[in-house]
Amino acid sequence: MQNEEEPEGSKLTVKEQLLETLGKLYEEGGESIENLYDEVVTGVDTFTDFAEEKAREVYGEGKKGLLNVKEEASSQVSGVEGDLFGSGYNIDIEATPEQEQANYNKYTADHLLDREGFRDHVYPDNLDKPTGGIGHLLTAEERKKYPMGSEIPEELIRSWYTKDTKKSKAAALSQLEELGELKDPRNLQAALESVNFQMGVNWRTKFPTAWEHMKSGNWDGAEQEIRFTKEGSGTQSDWNLQTPTRVRDFVQALRHQDN
Repeated sequence: MQNEEEPEGSKLTVKEQLLETLGKLYEEGGESIENLYDEVVTGVDTFTDFAEEKAREVYGEGKKGLLNVKEEASSQVSGVEGDLFGSGYNIDIEATPEQEQANYNKYTADHLLDREGFRDHVYPDNLDKPTGGIGHLLTAEERKKYPMGSEIPEELIRSWYTKDTKKSKAAALSQLEELGELKDPRNLQAALESVNFQMGVNWRTKFPTAWEHMKSGNWDGAEQEIRFTKEGSGTQSDWNLQTPTRVRDFVQALRHQDN
C-alpha cells in the first residue's frame, strides 16, 4: 500500500528544519547562551587588557635589545666593505700636505655619514631624542618648528651639518692639544671628531677616568673605561650597549696609539 502524500507545502527544507531546531534550543537555553556570551566577552576584554600590558612591557624591555641587534647587524653588513672605516685612516705618505688634508677631510666626512646616516625628516635617535639630517640633535627651539616626523629643508640640513662638524672638529683639535704627543694623531683626531659629534663636546664628563688614562698614555685602561662601566667590571657601558659600532671605532683609535 502506497503512503499517503503529505499536503503540499508541509515539507520543511533542511535549512528550515535546522532553523526551527535552533529556535527551540535558544528558547530552552537562551538565558544560558546569553550568560555564556557575556562571560566570553568579559574574558576577551580581560585578555585584551592583559595583552596590551604585556606588549608594553615587552616593548620597553626589548627596545634596547632591538637597538643592539640593529647595531650588530649593521656592523656585520658593513663588514662587506671591509668595514671601510674599521682599520682607521691611512696616511698617504706620498701626498702633499694639501692632498693629505683633503684625503683626511673626505675620510671623516664619509665616516660620519656612514655612522650617522641621512634622513630628511625628524626622527628619534637611540635615546628617543628628536634628531634630523645627519645626526643633528634638535634644539628646543628647533623642536617647536620641526616636530617629530616633519620634513627638513635640504638647505637647513646642510647648515646643521656644517655647524655641527665645525664644532666637533674644533673640540677635537683642542682635546688633541691636551693629550700632547701621540703615535697616531690623525686616527685619534678622527675618533674625537666623531665622539664630539655624537655625544657632544662635553663627552669627557661621562668618561672622566678614561680621559685621565688617555692623558697619561694608559690606552688599555682608557679602552676598559670606554667599553665597560668601569675598568674590570665586565659590565658594558651605556655607550657600548647603545652604539657598539661607535665604541669599536673609538677603541680602534686608542689601540693605534699603543701599537
